Amino acid sequence: MKPTHGIHVGMNHAHVWPLHGIDLNLLVALDALLTASSVTQAAAVVGVTQSAMSHTLGRLRRLFDDPLLVRSGASMVLTPRAVGLAAPLRAQLVGLGQLLVEPDTFEPKTAVRTYRLLAPDLFDALLLPALANTVCGVGPGLDIAMVPSLSVRRDDALATGEVDVALVPVGQGQTLQAPAEMMQRTLFRDRFVCFVRRQHPILEGEWTPERFAMADHAMVTMSGRGQGVVDEALARQGLARRVALRLPSFTATPYVIRRSDLVLTGPASLAGLMPDDVVMREPPVDLPTHSIIMVWHRRFDVDPGHQWLRQRLVDVAGGVNSENRRAIMP
Repeated sequence: MKPTHGIHVGMNHAHVWPLHGIDLNLLVALDALLTASSVTQAAAVVGVTQSAMSHTLGRLRRLFDDPLLVRSGASMVLTPRAVGLAAPLRAQLVGLGQLLVEPDTFEPKTAVRTYRLLAPDLFDALLLPALANTVCGVGPGLDIAMVPSLSVRRDDALATGEVDVALVPVGQGQTLQAPAEMMQRTLFRDRFVCFVRRQHPILEGEWTPERFAMADHAMVTMSGRGQGVVDEALARQGLARRVALRLPSFTATPYVIRRSDLVLTGPASLAGLMPDDVVMREPPVDLPTHSIIMVWHRRFDVDPGHQWLRQRLVDVAGGVNSENRRAIMP
């Protein structure tokens, strides 16, 4: 039998041997370059001079036989090879960091960690206050950062650890489209109701689909265009509505509805945010329910600190479920 020189027979080192001649600090620099798309900003992140980072970029270009970042006007853009490297590189670096510094147990009172969440805007008003009190109030080292939904690709951000948990609304009869390595759990279920100001003229007559369709409506849509579930339900009855106001988020809806004759059809959980002079009615058309799904990557499933965060989300979502049940009672 040939000597193995310390390498166990049968182990596959094909993916490890190429690292022997590489300065692994180059990969940290590459991650900073791919994230910032800027030599200057990457240098600041890593803590080196711009000249040193330019030299490092040259080494990386030779290593990967690719320009990686190229000039486009006043900025730099990633090459296709660099785009393909970004997510898997960050995932491996995050995993290595966990291996080196994270303990097997999690003590929230002494832990130092920033939880990054990706969520629809309504979450900020419904769950974030209770979650912030539950998480940030436990220990001085625990923080929460909300990640703008348009700034990242959800699945890539979850895989790399850039985002810890994503909250995703899923309509009735639909399934969340996500890679197999993503884990998910339903936090709460909700339904649609109608909100109008207490003195709205529409409340004086019969609440029919026809009168409902004739009213002026407000609609929350990030794109600022298109139709929603209300339009689809009305179309099934040969009716159509006028959407007089389109909003990119639910944040302003309590103020808009209380000061106008617009009708808003939105999640029943929104009732807890509405002022006393806004009332809620059951829709005069059949609308589907929806769920808020918590999503995370499998590689963080048994991480104690991650598990602790997910349980806190389940706890605060239970409060929304209770408020929702009270809100939709006839």
